[in-house]
Amino acid sequence: MTSQVDSKGYFVLDKHALVTLRLSGVTGIQLEGESGVIISDLGMRRLSVKPNGWHTGSGPEAGDFEVAWDSCVGFDGVIFAREVTLAFHPVEP
Repeated sequence: MTSQVDSKGYFVLDKHALVTLRLSGVTGIQLEGESGVIISDLGMRRLSVKPNGWHTGSGPEAGDFEVAWDSCVGFDGVIFAREVTLAFHPVEP
């Protein structure tokens, strides 16, 4: 975002990117709600300990990545994976 404003009084946005998250070796998924909503919060961290509560399969382990999100309408979730790769592709505003 710049300090410039357009003819409608909105700030001029000058840096846009398409960000791709690629998760490999998925070890667990938890989804709640219905899809088709806007994600309002996205976080990623590396687990320091194995999470409890996995009744099907071995589930995530310490050292796995956790990608979690909340939405403004009610589609929340978390995906655990052994590896996460980020790619950034500049796009025109």
